[in-house]
Amino acid sequence: MRALIRMPILMCLVAVACTSAPPNAPTQVAPAATSVSATATAVAPTSAAAATAVAPTVAAAATGVPATAAAVAPTVSAAATAAAPTISAAATAVAPAVASAAPTVSALATAIAPVAATAVSGAATAVAKTNAAPVAITFWHGMNGTEPGTQGGTLQTLVDQYRQLAPNVTINLDFTPYTAGELEQKVTGAIVAHNTPDLVQAFESDVAAWNEAGAIAPLDDYVNNSLTAADLDDIQKALLDSGRFPQYENRLLSFPFNRSIYVVYFNKPELTKAGFPDGPKTWDDVTTACSKIIADMPCYAVQPSPDSFIPVVWGRGGDVISPDFKKATFNGPEGLAALVFDVNNIKNKVAYLSKGFDWQNDFGAKKVAMSPPTTIAGDPFIAKAVNDAFEIGMAPIPTAPSKPARSLFSGTNLSIMKSTPEKQQAAWNFVKWLTETKQSAYWTVQTNYLPVRKSALNEQILKDYVAKTPRFQVALNLIPTGAPGISVAGWADARTFLQDAVTAADSLTTDPKQALDDAATKSNEALNRQ
Repeated sequence: MRALIRMPILMCLVAVACTSAPPNAPTQVAPAATSVSATATAVAPTSAAAATAVAPTVAAAATGVPATAAAVAPTVSAAATAAAPTISAAATAVAPAVASAAPTVSALATAIAPVAATAVSGAATAVAKTNAAPVAITFWHGMNGTEPGTQGGTLQTLVDQYRQLAPNVTINLDFTPYTAGELEQKVTGAIVAHNTPDLVQAFESDVAAWNEAGAIAPLDDYVNNSLTAADLDDIQKALLDSGRFPQYENRLLSFPFNRSIYVVYFNKPELTKAGFPDGPKTWDDVTTACSKIIADMPCYAVQPSPDSFIPVVWGRGGDVISPDFKKATFNGPEGLAALVFDVNNIKNKVAYLSKGFDWQNDFGAKKVAMSPPTTIAGDPFIAKAVNDAFEIGMAPIPTAPSKPARSLFSGTNLSIMKSTPEKQQAAWNFVKWLTETKQSAYWTVQTNYLPVRKSALNEQILKDYVAKTPRFQVALNLIPTGAPGISVAGWADARTFLQDAVTAADSLTTDPKQALDDAATKSNEALNRQ
């Protein structure tokens, strides 16, 4: 059992072994070395191990290794960590593959083997074997694009890399947009038809609904059996907690992956001129800034959204749902104040109603000074629209005076659907690897989603990214204040009612109070149908 527990950890270490990856890519895993003997097979499922150098875990044991070892660390961890007591013989057997894959490393591998063997004795059984039974899992996701650098293309790159690490595992990606509820509807239909995927991206309310249907596999045992205390400390706690569901005994039903957070973007020169170089901190600041900006351009854009409405209500000290998840409270004083604020500014032409994300082009063309509350996932599109015409600022969602910041996480987590023990374990192994340090840093740099691991911030590619895009530090600083969306099944319907309400009010066709009250009444019915 202990060997099985360590298997995913050591498999992930193999992923570190790459010296040929481009600077902005995660560690790549080389194809399996066909010349490795049966003994050396336990060292690693791919020839990445042959091209590796000393990882921190090995360095601790091999303090006597020459400076040459330190120079090439940290790419030999998979080989050294997986080594059995017979690792000296294994290293000799691997030598031909080492020589062809990385001539400069082969001598080092031979030299360090005797030292490493003592420290990692018995670890070989924890490494995935090339003759492991094949398993195929289906991953339904909403990451758009297929080209490198797109969300979908980046995910495919990572899946391809994992295939080299675990050649017995086939991950079939299946894209369906999760905008407009398409992916949610597809999964719900699959549950009814008893033909679910093995792994799926999901919003909190969807996970709750699918768990009610008995389709979600809790992750607590997988986490407890394969993540160390150091691992758990390394994972951003607020992100990990976003997958816990208090109404289901606080079980972990999803794991963080493509998490974003709500912020406000602003034209930094324009806001600096108005006296707010770091952006407005309170809604009173917004009013003051707008009074100075309106002479040049509209102050901010309004994009009606039930999701962006949540942190605005939070920032005024209110909430959108009762603690027992049975009653909508977004029509309370704070929610009404938030909606009236926008409606009045639209009427007075201080703000304007944007059609979808059209405000991004207006922002780039200097036709508006501030964005509506939006997520950092849109950063690449905003940067493209601005095209270096001015410095882009980023700020937390403003709050009412003296109210604490409470940021809303956006995006989805990963949930494993109930199937067979083999498929569920394979899905978890992939999720665990996908969210480890190097993969987490790569995913963030390519997609602008938040890093799941704290240690990802120490990866050079992410350091370089933050240095090049300093506004991203604002989003990173907001992670501890982040909270998940509403994690109750009935919220999916309530969210639609709230969307209709804020859209009608911002369009100046319905009184704000009437719109919110009507939406709350409908939402209460949905919340109590469970």
